[in-house]
Amino acid sequence: MNNVAVLSLEVLVTGITAMIWIVLLIVRLLFPDAQIEAELLAIFNSISVGNFLVSSILIYNVGWVIHHLGELLFDPIFQTKYRRTLFDDKEFYRVRTKIFQKGSDGTKDDIKFDRHILRISRSNILNFTALSIVSLFYLNVNLQVFLIVSVTSLLIALISFSQWHSRYQGTFKKFRDIYNSIIEDESNVNKNLKSIKIADSFREENKLKIAESESKSVVKKRNKKKRPK
Repeated sequence: MNNVAVLSLEVLVTGITAMIWIVLLIVRLLFPDAQIEAELLAIFNSISVGNFLVSSILIYNVGWVIHHLGELLFDPIFQTKYRRTLFDDKEFYRVRTKIFQKGSDGTKDDIKFDRHILRISRSNILNFTALSIVSLFYLNVNLQVFLIVSVTSLLIALISFSQWHSRYQGTFKKFRDIYNSIIEDESNVNKNLKSIKIADSFREENKLKIAESESKSVVKKRNKKKRPK
């Protein structure tokens, strides 16, 4: 599966999860005294093919909004802080560019997989935290069910944060190690090329010396032949 397809799937999953708490919140705000089961059933029954297509577009765009909100919230609070423990801002973008230019396909796929996990876990933190909070508004409707939903959602959000935290720190360390490995390999290649050039130069010098020596030897032999007896 290519990167565009993976990213699109991420956005759809994020959007679907977000729509659960968004619909619950809208229903509670617009119909505070209504029975939740009846309202959700009415929404489900009203879905047609046209509505489904419109809903899919809406869900996809909501997914992008959640991704963007996650980036806005996490970058200044966490991401920049963790990144700057290993790189300054300009250095990091230079390192990342170097890795994607010089790294192996396996290395780049590994980093892309890390980024996939980071985006999903970051979106889960926002979505399930919101779902946990919105579920509290429904405790008077069904205390047991929505209390379980609220607590479970909060646990998922905390686990997602733990996953995001460890994966994010590990990703920056991976960037550093891969970059150092690339630089070391390039240094070794340059040393080898330098050694090869020195060896080639030494061989050429020896060839010139041998040729010069042979030329002198030939001249001496010719001079001996020309001397009168």
